[in-house]
Amino acid sequence: MGQLPGPEDKGVSTLRILGTTDLHMHLSSHDFFRDTAEPAVGLTRVASLIRAARAEVGATNCLLFDNGDGLQGTPMEEVPEESAHPLMQCFQALGYDAIGLGNHDFDFGPETLARVLDQAPCPVICSNLIWEDSPTGWPAKAMTLLERWIAGPDGTARKMRVGVFSVLPPQTLKWNGQSLGHRARMAGIVDCAMQSIAVLRKRGADIVIALAHSGLGPELAEPDTENAARALTRLQGLDAIIAGHSHLPFAHHGRADQAVPLVLPGFAGSHLGVIDLELRWDNAAGWQVTGSTAALRAISGPSESGAQRSLAPEDAALTAILSPAISTTQARMEESVGHTDIALHSYFSGLGCDPAAQVVADVLSGWASDHLQTRGLPVLCAVAPSKSGGRAGPGYYTDIPKGPLKRRHIADLYLYPNTLRAVEVRGSELVDWLEMSAGWFQQIVPGRETPVLDPHRAAHNFDVIYGLNYQIDLSAPARFDDAGRRVAPDARRIRALKFAGQNVSPDSRFVVLTNNYRAMGGGSFPVWKHARPLEIAPVLIRDILKERLRDVSVTTSNPRAWRFAPIPDARVVLRTGAAAKHHLDDLHHFELGDIRPATGGFIDLPIRL
Repeated sequence: MGQLPGPEDKGVSTLRILGTTDLHMHLSSHDFFRDTAEPAVGLTRVASLIRAARAEVGATNCLLFDNGDGLQGTPMEEVPEESAHPLMQCFQALGYDAIGLGNHDFDFGPETLARVLDQAPCPVICSNLIWEDSPTGWPAKAMTLLERWIAGPDGTARKMRVGVFSVLPPQTLKWNGQSLGHRARMAGIVDCAMQSIAVLRKRGADIVIALAHSGLGPELAEPDTENAARALTRLQGLDAIIAGHSHLPFAHHGRADQAVPLVLPGFAGSHLGVIDLELRWDNAAGWQVTGSTAALRAISGPSESGAQRSLAPEDAALTAILSPAISTTQARMEESVGHTDIALHSYFSGLGCDPAAQVVADVLSGWASDHLQTRGLPVLCAVAPSKSGGRAGPGYYTDIPKGPLKRRHIADLYLYPNTLRAVEVRGSELVDWLEMSAGWFQQIVPGRETPVLDPHRAAHNFDVIYGLNYQIDLSAPARFDDAGRRVAPDARRIRALKFAGQNVSPDSRFVVLTNNYRAMGGGSFPVWKHARPLEIAPVLIRDILKERLRDVSVTTSNPRAWRFAPIPDARVVLRTGAAAKHHLDDLHHFELGDIRPATGGFIDLPIRL
């Protein structure tokens, strides 16, 4: 323990633990996709909260961590190999004490990740990834022990050893199977945490902190559980948890029920997590945690009009550091590459009207017809909404106007550095795929107005399979839960499934284009137990879009892939971004009620089915 000579201090010290997560390269408060200011996101605004939080307790009594998924998500991610990486510049300027890794940090491959992390100004930690064939110069450690001098109320500073470990979903091996699957293995989150706590305590850690790139999940986690942060709160010897991955803002004080305090600081720099540990020094036992609080500090909030307003100014020093990268990115994104004859947006993805996703499907299907051997089978394309509001806010939608198509618009159509994959499936497997997707919707009760989307299900798991026509019947319960478990085996939401006007039989065979995340099991879709992959050279979906949309005029005349099955006297509400009001003509086939303002800058669209 960190014992020093001197009288016993009966006063209370505070160790403040600050955390960020899932920044996804939202380093500045600027939306590069629309080339406008965006007050609801950005590390430059979080930086103001960090400096204020440090000042409240003193810098020596404050630790700052990031919990992964920072390297990908905006056009600023395109950093030349020889350049200083802007995320690492931010971590250095703000004085981060350690950073953990998330699953998306591996999207560009482990060699690229290693080169970026070599610039990290602090320890990089990844505890449950065990390499069999590690990249050259892999910089991450399994855990670290930080030594800090913590000031007590009497002004005496005493040494504290802070142990830190980091865990991420075991599914990362599947999601990045092309680059990781044959080179590494992963331990379960809870098992790894228990082992890490024991090792750190044995090495003399007074305090142990978990950087858990994992959502809340169940109270008791299985070895392969993706979201296990709630299970970590039950572990003895752990003092604080910074969670992530699910983008859900959440804070739990802990200690009242002997649980560990936890923060999950949102998405894209929307929040700063703050955990305060109350400490007492005992000459015999060393540092003792006697209480805790946990809270989130938001960088923006709704104004009286319902629109988002900034609660934190952009930090001038960090903005100056990022200024060259911001200017370079803006100039690159303004390059004209083509033209679109229609507005491409995602405001009505939950109603079967998503021209942005439909164009992506059209482009990928065209590429496949030129490059893919399908053995004469029909080719379909599965695409989920790229941006769909929700926890990310009312501005987080694709919204590309008619006219010149610029590089920033292409980036807006597809956010992730996923590669294109193709699988062969039967009609029965196709139905399960669509039933899993349809879990995004709530079950509707006639005679009652119901929000149409289930807030606990992720929009990026709502695959629309273009090339088919089908109905979604919301009077039925969801067949699968979000973990892919068959909770209502006889439930049928997918109705009237047709291809080229003919019913799809259970034995019909198709080739479906999708991305590597989904093809490697992402989203827990049950279809992957039986789907048969086709040989296809690795190619980024974004590169296909850039190539095939260059110097063309985008339009689409294909009918919508799906519609809601009619339900008498059923009324639903779609919550979407306020700018959706400019595209209401796309909903001419719906019976709309009066639009209502909603919290946080959203609007509600009442619709009769």
